[in-house]
Formats: sequence, C-alpha cells, structure tokens
Amino acid sequence: MAKQWVYIANLMGPPGDANAMNRFEAIEAWQGKESQRTSYAIALSDESLVYRNVLSNPGPDAITPSWTSGWAGGNGTREFVPSTSAPSRTGYLHLTWTSAATGTNVSVIAPGSNNASPGILHSGSIQVRSSKATVMAVTLYFYNSAGDQIGDTIYNRKYRVPANEWTLLEINGYRSPAGTVSVRLGAAASAQGGAAQYATGDTLDVSAAICTPSGRVRPYLSGSWENGYWDGAANASASRGSTIVKLFGEPFGSAPSCAGARAGGYNQDKRLYIPTPADMGPMRRRIAKALRGEDSYHLAWIGHSIVAGQGGTPGVADNVKWLVNRAMQAGKASAGVVYAYNNTTRDARVSYSAGFTAKGSPQGNMQSHVGATTVGQAYTHTSDTPGTVVEIYTYGNSGPMSYSIDGAAPVTITPSGQAAGQLTRITGLADMKHTVVIATLSTTPSYVLGVAVSYSTGFRASNFGYSGCIAEDWQPGGIFYSGYKNVVDFIKPDGVVIQLGANELIHSVGVNSLVANLKNVIPYFQFWGMDVLLIVDPPVESETRTTWESVFRPALYDVADAMGVPMVDFSSHWVNRDLAVRRNLYADQWHPNDAGYFDLHNLVPDVLLP
Repeated sequence: MAKQWVYIANLMGPPGDANAMNRFEAIEAWQGKESQRTSYAIALSDESLVYRNVLSNPGPDAITPSWTSGWAGGNGTREFVPSTSAPSRTGYLHLTWTSAATGTNVSVIAPGSNNASPGILHSGSIQVRSSKATVMAVTLYFYNSAGDQIGDTIYNRKYRVPANEWTLLEINGYRSPAGTVSVRLGAAASAQGGAAQYATGDTLDVSAAICTPSGRVRPYLSGSWENGYWDGAANASASRGSTIVKLFGEPFGSAPSCAGARAGGYNQDKRLYIPTPADMGPMRRRIAKALRGEDSYHLAWIGHSIVAGQGGTPGVADNVKWLVNRAMQAGKASAGVVYAYNNTTRDARVSYSAGFTAKGSPQGNMQSHVGATTVGQAYTHTSDTPGTVVEIYTYGNSGPMSYSIDGAAPVTITPSGQAAGQLTRITGLADMKHTVVIATLSTTPSYVLGVAVSYSTGFRASNFGYSGCIAEDWQPGGIFYSGYKNVVDFIKPDGVVIQLGANELIHSVGVNSLVANLKNVIPYFQFWGMDVLLIVDPPVESETRTTWESVFRPALYDVADAMGVPMVDFSSHWVNRDLAVRRNLYADQWHPNDAGYFDLHNLVPDVLLP
C-alpha cells in the first residue's frame, strides 16, 4: 500500500474567517490500490479556526462598559454580580424592578466595540434568567462610525424562558449593512407573543453575550477565558479566540460494526467515538490548564459497581484511581472526593466505626452517605495523595460533629439546620498526605458523605460509583441527598464521566429505560457548564448471548449521537467477554479484577490528559 505525505500550507485569513488556519496541518493519505478508497488522518493543531466576539464587556466581567436596559414603562435597579457559576463564569447583570412595568417590551443590550465590518454574516447568543416565565428573543443592532443605528433591528425567533433557569437564546446568519463599524446584541421581549409583564420585585439576569462574524453562532468566548484574549483593553474591546477541532484525527475510521453506520468518527487506538459536531478540545484544554496549576478542574466519574471498583480494590485499583495516578504524572493533580459508601467493597481510604451505617439501596433509594446516632462514632479518611486543602462533605440536617486533621485538636462542625449539603473547607495545610477523623458529638443522626484532600488549583477526579445503580438513579431532582443533587447542587464538578448501562441488562430493566434516562440527565449536566464523556461498559455477557452487542452498545452510540457527547468504548477494547476471561481479566461474571482494571486504565487518561 502506497503512502504519501501531503502538506497543506498555512492559510492565515482575516480574523473571523471560518476558513482560516493558523498552523500547518499535515494530512497523511493512504490510498489502497485494490479498493481505490482513500482515508485521511489529520494531525491537527489546537488552534485551527480563529474567531472574534465583537462585543465589549460580554460577560459581563465588570460594571463598565455599561449594558443598557429598557424597563417596559417601569423602573428599577441594576447591579453587576461577580459569579463563577454564571454562564460566562465571570458574572451577570442583575435587574430588579422597583416600580412595575406597564408593558412587556423589556430589553437588555450588551455594548459593542468598533470591530465589526459591513457585508458580513453575524450570529450570536445570550443567556437570560427571569424570576417569572416569559418569552424572549435575541436582537441585533448595527451602527455606523457616527454611532447611529443603521438598517433594521434584527429580532430573531422567540424562546420560552422558564422561571429561574438560565436559558440560551441564539440568532444566526444576519448580514451587516453597508457602513457598519459596530454591532450590539441583546435580549428583548416584544409587546406580543406571550411575554411577561414584570411587577415590583421581579428580576431579570443576563450573561454570556457573544456576536461573531460567522454564519452560525460560536461557543461563548471572552478575553477572560483560557482560549481567548482581548484585542485591546480588557472588557472594553473585542475578544479573539479559537475553535478547536478534533484532536485525534479527522475523519476517523468507522465505528465498531455493532454500532452500524455513523456520521461521527471512531479512533480505534483510543477506542474513542466523537459524534458530529462534538469536540474533545475544550475539555482537554481546561484539564491541561489545571494540570499546569493555572486553574482547577474537578472531574466526577459517576456510575455503577464497575466505576466503584467492585471485583478489584476500590481506592487502589479502579479506573478513577488510575486516572488520578496518570494525572499526577502529567502535572498538578490529586484525588477528589472519596464517598463514604459505594454499596460494595469499601474504598481503601475510608474506615468508620460500627455505629456508622448506610441506609440506602440502588434502583430507587441510592444513598452514598453513612449516618450514626450515638456519641463517639469515628469516621476516618486517610489520603493517599498530598494536598493543602481538606474538604469535609456533610449535611446541614446532621447532628454536630468534630474533625481532627493529623491528630490536631478537634474542631466542631456546627450544622446549618438545612436539608442540604454542607461543606467544611480547611485551607493552608502542609503539602502532604493527611488523615482526617470525624467524630459524632450527639445522638442526633449525623451524616458524612465524603472527604477530599486536594489543592486549590490543579486537576482532581472523584469516584462516585455505586454498585447496582441504573441511569434512573441519577435523574434530576429528587431528595437533597440523591445522586444527581449531590453532584450538581453540592459538589459541582467541572466535568462528568458517565458509565451506565450494564445493570439495565443484568437486572432486565431494559435498553429503553437506559436511553431515555441518559437523554434526560445529560442536558442537565451540560446546562450547568459541565463537560460530559460517556463510557461503554466492558462486555457483560458471553458470546452465546448477544443482547449487549446487538442492542445495548448500539443504543449507547445512539445516545452519543443524539446528545453530541464523545464516548470511550471499553467493550471495543476487550472485544468480547470470553477473550477477556481467557486473559484472566474478570473477577466474576460482570466485574473486572485488579488486572482487568489495570488493562483498561489507559483509555480515559489517553483521551483526557495531554
């Protein structure tokens, strides 16, 4: 088979040109003479398509430059609220009506910068959160050098905005008129179409405005983000950054035969499937920045017994522990939260006296905490990675407890009284491994969810596996200590690895339940800004049974395609269960042993780590 290297010259175009590339890209083409078919593997840079956000202060990141607002006949106050949990990760503009509106034509408009050009398609988006349900749309305004608005105000399709939820509004592909030097973008409600009328005390929040010279809206960018920079003064100029194309070659080869024809690409070496138009680049860049110690990144790996490490040694030889070990070799990293209870062999880093017990069970009442109702019960976390920060995760409706770090004098944890998670965070510790002992101080039920020893910056990964659980156990809502609430409302990681599916087969729950519940929960993680990676379990049935291969694996590829989420296929790595058994990789019918977890351990680190 002939092999030929083809080099594509550097095609630097003007900023915002979707065809611009700012590094050489190499294409290695193999042409099979017999089949006359050609496949390509592209060595991609991590800065391929440059684009601009032509708004100033788009976060908003500061009080000025100021956004403008229309109160629909009422009046109110405006304030900039710094918030890393806002859609922009910098803050949001908070509007409060002090006198009721008389109409519904509310508007909030981000400031522009003199970086726009005439005759170019513009697209954008903005996120809004309203105290009452309403209907809103994105608006575009074009201005000339004199500061006068030119052309019509572009008013895009309307979006229903639920009460008290961040909602993304988009507008795509409107051409700027002749004479355009500046563009402004905002969110607005018209006098028609179901928009709400705001009363005294009602609020509206806006964040993460972006307008790009492109036919389709780009992901939010500002000069305060890791992949962007300000053209001029911070907040007072346009931002420039890059979209990141797939890092592992494009197009990939075909997905495994069980998956059927797919629009996405599959990398056999990494066992990685990337749907169109999903991208691993942003997640990898955020993790790389954390490994350099410039930021923090917390990855939560959720799932069932194989995540928990059943069959191996949880906390010593499980896939999450192996990921942490690899990350520590790559840069600044530590273990994440170690849960108290996983419904299987206890994590090696956790011990507690007999008075601490677990009450829950999978498939309806999953509880990862333990509780005690007598005085003097001890819960001990012995870290195996160093750190300078200790985090103790309890619940506010617990009785009082104390903690001691490395034998120091006990410090009381006073419960908040709320039926919600309560975090006690101790900083400034010596950079070493730590032993944390938590003790009960009363007969009031006292609950411990877990402990973490880590750093204020860097990468960390938490094992949130629970033996026997199914996708339904991770659904949004539920009681405050549910699997979803613990992750989203309490611990709030930056990314989520989801490994579910085997129990839907083993316990005859069914593939339809798996698919429906994954499609329901993934958008919630994405809504809160979390990166999502799916995992296909190792093969859980022998070659004489084909349900996993013929029904469940293809269904997970369907979920990846539908949700636009990358996926690592552990089944592809082991081919089938019988082969893995002959290699002594299983502890029992379903679970890997220590050797099995080690055999799988490089797959996710190879995808996530630099």
